[in-house]
Amino acid sequence: LLAILLRVAGYEITLACDGEELIHLALDTPPTLILTDLAMPHVDGLAAIRQLRADARMASLPIFAMSARADLADDALAAGATAFLLKSFSLDALLAQVASLVTACASAS
Repeated sequence: LLAILLRVAGYEITLACDGEELIHLALDTPPTLILTDLAMPHVDGLAAIRQLRADARMASLPIFAMSARADLADDALAAGATAFLLKSFSLDALLAQVASLVTACASAS
């Protein structure tokens, strides 16, 4: 649903099935922004964020971490997430945050 919403809003989307694939795809072709669930198979979202942040190219990349568990917010931010989104969040609010960070990244380049 999020991928469809973001595509309709005009964003190019690449999907990863698990944390391992997320890391591989992001390091191969650094994206503008990452939106990741924390509950993923093989490598969870927290570990994926830590591994990505260890790469200098990913240091300032906006990473949104999502979870249904509010207790993971501090862990996500400590791992290097830019923002934490508690499921269920407003889709309009998500689009506004994505647009804001994409614009900020474009301005910084």
